[in-house]
Amino acid sequence: PGLRQHPPPAVEPALMSVAARPFTKAGDGPADAATALTALVGNGLVGIPFAAIVDTKGADLAGLAPDAPAARVGQALHTRYVFDGTILPGAPLRVTARLTETATGIVLWSNSYDADRADPQALAPLGERITTAVRRALLRAETLRLEALPLDNRPPPELIVMALAIYDAPEPVTPDSSERARTLLERAVAADPKQPNPIFLLITEILRPLANHQDVTDRELRLRSAEAWLERVRQLAPGAPNTMTLQGLALTLRGRCDEAEPLWMEMLRQSRDGVQTNLYALQLGTCLRLEGRLDESIALLQWAMKPNGNNVVGLNMELGAALYAAGRYPEAVAALRCAKQRAPLVVPRLRLYLAAAEAQAGLTGAAGKERQEMLAIDPGLTVRRLLDAPFPNEPRDQMLRLSRGLVLAGWSDDVAPDLSAAPPAKH
Repeated sequence: PGLRQHPPPAVEPALMSVAARPFTKAGDGPADAATALTALVGNGLVGIPFAAIVDTKGADLAGLAPDAPAARVGQALHTRYVFDGTILPGAPLRVTARLTETATGIVLWSNSYDADRADPQALAPLGERITTAVRRALLRAETLRLEALPLDNRPPPELIVMALAIYDAPEPVTPDSSERARTLLERAVAADPKQPNPIFLLITEILRPLANHQDVTDRELRLRSAEAWLERVRQLAPGAPNTMTLQGLALTLRGRCDEAEPLWMEMLRQSRDGVQTNLYALQLGTCLRLEGRLDESIALLQWAMKPNGNNVVGLNMELGAALYAAGRYPEAVAALRCAKQRAPLVVPRLRLYLAAAEAQAGLTGAAGKERQEMLAIDPGLTVRRLLDAPFPNEPRDQMLRLSRGLVLAGWSDDVAPDLSAAPPAKH
């Protein structure tokens, strides 16, 4: 008696900490869809670098109602953010998702999506789209928060998150922003100069949109930045699997397949992991196609898809490109449609190849629909721009064949200066 009771000190929420609530079904919404999407997005969120994903079962233990405000959830679980979503019944299903800042209650990101079916396979691309959007919103929110704090003595993970956000932002990378990322990572690396993992993370983020064939305007700057960091990481971890993978990817993106091919072959020979095996087979198959060795590329990519379902989008997209280059149009259509069905985002390269393959296979109605869908997304889209961006190192004969298919699909014939017969591909 007589002693004042002081409350316990507040617990500082961890960096990138998110309370991930399960998707809820509204009304007669399908429970199986809510369960499947919760698992898909939950697995994706766990893979975000430095994200601390908290199981919301802890909120139940704290006596919170399922619909408790984000501020209460954050206070109980010591998280900066809350993720939740709802599934509405109908045809199609209507899925909403959002990310809320617990300190302010501000919704940092939200979006609505349509889903044709409730089964996990059909929902997988949607789960990936949501995860990608949440990742970007998280990195941006944490960067804005951290930039308001003094930069001196910041822990390396915070510096790395700020660097990653620069390359994950929707805005193109500039020389100034690239230098800012370099400065941040230099500070992080200085804390443990012999640790290569921060550099691995940054190189992966730099090359991600190029590896995913996104239509970017900062390709050359990204490649130069990645190559500069690769020089550093080769000194820290020569021969490490991550070093070899990122080096092979940079070489492939440069079109230096004569140097990349031995790396991919050696890593494929050593691989005992299904996911990594498919990655190496995909990159080796790409190199074989770029070198005009189409039969070898097709056989390798078909082999890689048999053991499991990993990387279905990438393997089918590259297989479709190789089949198209070989003039096997109906098979190319099948592979590319499979990739489109599973792709979480609109990939111009995929849609161009699919439109061209459908046109060459005599499916002119489907090809025209692909063209209209692309123009609806980007009314100013021109095939010349797309051919210049996602295909900087493609063989001329393969580009001419693609151009002819796009002309058949309804695009004007200004896609290439010369649409005359291309030399035959190597089989």
